[in-house]
Amino acid sequence: MPSSRKEEPEQPRRHPAPPESRGEDGHGSPDESSRRIAHEASQIFETPRPSPFQILARGVLVVLLLILIFGVLIPQFADYSEVWTAIQSLTWTALFLLTALTILIELFKSEAPNLLIDRLTLGLAFLAQEASALVSNTIPGPTGVITRYGIYRRYGIDLEDFSSAAVVNSAWTNLIPLLLPSIAVPLAATQETVPDRVVLLTVAALVLSVLAIATAISIVRSERFARWFGEHAAQFVNWMRGLVNRPPTTTVGEAVVRFRFDVADTAREHGPKLTLVVIAREFTTYLALLVSVRALDISSSELTAVELFACYAVVRLLTIVEITPGNVGIAEALYIRTLAWSAPDVSENTIVAAVFVFRMFTYLGPIIMGGGCWLYLRRYLRLHPVASEPASS
Repeated sequence: MPSSRKEEPEQPRRHPAPPESRGEDGHGSPDESSRRIAHEASQIFETPRPSPFQILARGVLVVLLLILIFGVLIPQFADYSEVWTAIQSLTWTALFLLTALTILIELFKSEAPNLLIDRLTLGLAFLAQEASALVSNTIPGPTGVITRYGIYRRYGIDLEDFSSAAVVNSAWTNLIPLLLPSIAVPLAATQETVPDRVVLLTVAALVLSVLAIATAISIVRSERFARWFGEHAAQFVNWMRGLVNRPPTTTVGEAVVRFRFDVADTAREHGPKLTLVVIAREFTTYLALLVSVRALDISSSELTAVELFACYAVVRLLTIVEITPGNVGIAEALYIRTLAWSAPDVSENTIVAAVFVFRMFTYLGPIIMGGGCWLYLRRYLRLHPVASEPASS
């Protein structure tokens, strides 16, 4: 099993602060602005547990949304008994492939923080990833990142290394889905005929992704635009913080400016490897969808692999922001409607079954693995305690 530290661990990296965040001597002594950002970062990752009423209210909202999707919307065009019959027709080969792909997806998720944090091993990153997935896929709110931070602290990893890796990993994780439509368009052009509906979906997604990518590039290239974007984004951030009973923040603009330097620094050091890891994860997830579709006897004449990739790119773009835990309910509804619209000749019961199989592995799979990892991690951390926990701010 994984060891708690690599031999001869290197000192944690310290990303240089941007010029406006350094002291008057220009040698990196933090000023008041930098300290305030660090303090608010610690508040984000150490958010106190919500009250029982808050937990209940969030849970009720999620349950109501799931009832609306699974109890009202989907039954209008699908028969659950026929869907279950289709799922039972899965072969052992399909089950084995989907299990292997699910594990591979989670390993790719774990490899990203392993690249970004020197003192982290792939095994420890995997345990933390799955244990936090158990929480984030079942409990509303930013519970996954808070749980992962708590585990990393038990590993002896401090707030600065964790927060820097979390921000950069999130940036790459959101950037790659923005690029998927630009890949789907030339792929669709290789086919002799492409359904008009698939073309419309892909082009619409491409327009959205171009706008988002242009915004990201502007943030990295221009400090003025980064600060302007951050200040306007603060209104949404403060609204979200109010939902979790947190005070409003006043440093989002400065944080976005500092984010530019973190991203640029990490891009030079780990950009190519991190990009390959995230692309591999997205492609593996798409393969899981492809296996699910083919296992339910949706042939290439009804929905080609390229057309399916276009549908996947659209849904990934629309589900970058999680509204429910793991986007449960929302992702299923979007996949069902996108596939049904792109392949009108396929039975909707079959499409629903294929989507349910795909989500059964990619959503429920991490929950099941997370339960086992959580139990093992509790024992492992008792046997391998760190000498002292790092300061939280």
